[in-house]
Amino acid sequence: MQAPAQAPAPAGARRAPVEPPSTLPPELERFLRVLASPSILIRGPAGGGKTALALRLLSRAAAPTIWITTRAAGARNTPRLLTTPGLRTGQLRWIDLSVGGSDSDGLVPAVAAARRALLERGHSADRDDSAYWLPPVLRGAWAELGNDPQLSVAIDSWEGLVDLYLDCEPDPAVPEGVVERLLIGHLIRRGLRLVLVCERNVESSLDYEVDAVLQIAHGELEERGVRVLTMPKLRGVTREEAVYPFTLEEGSFTYLPRTERIGEYVRFRAQPDPRPEAGGVWPGSRDFAEAFGRLAVGGFSLLEREDSVPSEIPRRVATTMVLSTLKAGGRALVVLPPGLSPESVYERFRARVPTERLEKSLRFLGVPVAGQFPTAVRPVMISLEETRSDVAFVPVSDEAERPTAPLFPDAVEFLLGSINDPVPALALLDLAGLAHATAIVGRALSPELLIATLRESSRGNPVHGIVTGVVGEPLLDLLRPLAQPYVRWLTRRGRIFALGYLPWTAAFAVLPPTEADGEAPYRLLRMN
Repeated sequence: MQAPAQAPAPAGARRAPVEPPSTLPPELERFLRVLASPSILIRGPAGGGKTALALRLLSRAAAPTIWITTRAAGARNTPRLLTTPGLRTGQLRWIDLSVGGSDSDGLVPAVAAARRALLERGHSADRDDSAYWLPPVLRGAWAELGNDPQLSVAIDSWEGLVDLYLDCEPDPAVPEGVVERLLIGHLIRRGLRLVLVCERNVESSLDYEVDAVLQIAHGELEERGVRVLTMPKLRGVTREEAVYPFTLEEGSFTYLPRTERIGEYVRFRAQPDPRPEAGGVWPGSRDFAEAFGRLAVGGFSLLEREDSVPSEIPRRVATTMVLSTLKAGGRALVVLPPGLSPESVYERFRARVPTERLEKSLRFLGVPVAGQFPTAVRPVMISLEETRSDVAFVPVSDEAERPTAPLFPDAVEFLLGSINDPVPALALLDLAGLAHATAIVGRALSPELLIATLRESSRGNPVHGIVTGVVGEPLLDLLRPLAQPYVRWLTRRGRIFALGYLPWTAAFAVLPPTEADGEAPYRLLRMN
């Protein structure tokens, strides 16, 4: 098998965003249920996802929301804010206090008057619905929506609003902290759900005033950027975790829950190829094709996992590719891992593909668990005993030479018959299973022998090889630079991720598919 050419570009239009099964950490969900009118501070670096998190929090509220922006680019965000999942039409009242914003005419003298009133009266009134301490544009919205005791107010950014009060009439005698404490005191006493987006990414006196502090940061996963959330303060709720990874890929804040039932992560399904004319081998999943590309004909791919990742995750992903090929009329060779019952795998295929097609297009290479293959499986099994006399296959280092005979001639002959099939063939090689089968025929599997076996199984025919193995396995050392795609599965903090090394990709979280995903076998969510 020749080193693979560049795989064709990923195919398939991105699906419409769907609401993920969990959007906020469970502790934060409990906090929002315990406190009816909490005050929440969100801080973090620019572009970290603070606004998206604020919107996700506000989407939990049933009452009207006033969104106050002091950002120069605030107006450009209006369409995205107004279409956030969970926010009903008419729920959000948008007020732009940025420089040149639609509500900023005469803002400086109005804020100056509000500041004078704020400083003169201080904390004298515990609650005053007239909101004398706000400029008229905010006071009007307050009067219009403020009768609801569950009114929500978001300020993005909090420093921008405080600076308006400080800069409208510069006065060194008025400390910044005094204005900030008076403003936050009036807002909290009003008894509303308050969300403050803060660019000041350090602890301050504001942390002691609010009920919750949410900290967003940029993290790293194997040299890929990821977003993480921590919760330094969450009044009345015990935190179960220290770090919560999340993504903004689907247009809103999406928290990644911990892995629970592994069996639900990859369903035995395959999506049809939306672009057969694109060439290559369709992997049975739009998410996989978009993340890592289609599979190159005449090449091979490597699906590698860390020890902490259950072996069934990459195996099920690879089996999805086999199912897709069989349903499209192609043939597939599956080298089974030791201990996996051939009949159990066969029955899953038979539930999705007609038996007649399986007997023609599917072959298993493996060892029966109980010593004998059941009658139903026998037609698709390749007997290892028939290859015991094959000792002529000698691995060579000179690429110009070729072995005189294949290690498993029946398997190679089956794959090479794909020349007239409607789609290319697949050879799924579990590394442990291949080593076991090689030992049965009296050989020891080496990296050179593995590459020679892959090459001999193609000979220029439309075949793609998929190798599954474990990170750190020396047998894979020569394959890693040649495989495409080369995808590695790993776990961090109870979450499963897939990373592309050839080609190099972002990190993708592996999530169970929802009903809205239709025939999707699994979900890959980009950690952007």
